[in-house]
Amino acid sequence: MKTASVFFAVCLLAVTSSAFGGQAANVPSSIQDYYRKRDGFVIAKNSSGMQKLIESTHVKGYEGTSLPDKTGKSKKTNLAHLVESMNKLFATYGKIDGMTSKFTHVTSSKDSAVVTVASEMHGSVKDPDGQPHTVAASGTNVDTWVRVGGSWKIKTSKTASSKILIDGKAVNR
Repeated sequence: MKTASVFFAVCLLAVTSSAFGGQAANVPSSIQDYYRKRDGFVIAKNSSGMQKLIESTHVKGYEGTSLPDKTGKSKKTNLAHLVESMNKLFATYGKIDGMTSKFTHVTSSKDSAVVTVASEMHGSVKDPDGQPHTVAASGTNVDTWVRVGGSWKIKTSKTASSKILIDGKAVNR
């Protein structure tokens, strides 16, 4: 079960935010559209749609940062790892029943925006032995967007918090 727990924690890094609330009025509409589309792709487990969305909305030098592990080290991720993590997430979840998110803080200017998004996702998974489990994941990410050639793109994403419950029990990472 520990192997499955670590895998689910890695997958949570890829799933950061999707829906609206809180400070949505302060978020540029094209950025809101990204989270809305991503939410739909996650619930539908649409790998090809998600990959196209990620590739079209992230800068080439994108860098994601996870929470520190038990040794105090954070993992850095890039676009390839983000796509790979989403594909693993979709393959692992039997069903993604829902995903809700809200913008909790927004700072934006003409050419950049920092968006903090709190999200929750729940569904069912099978562990590496094929046993079914319920999973609930929640987390907060801070996404930095920049304007590139007139389009908004994610430059960095930092996981600020995350929590995973498997069968109602907290996963220790």
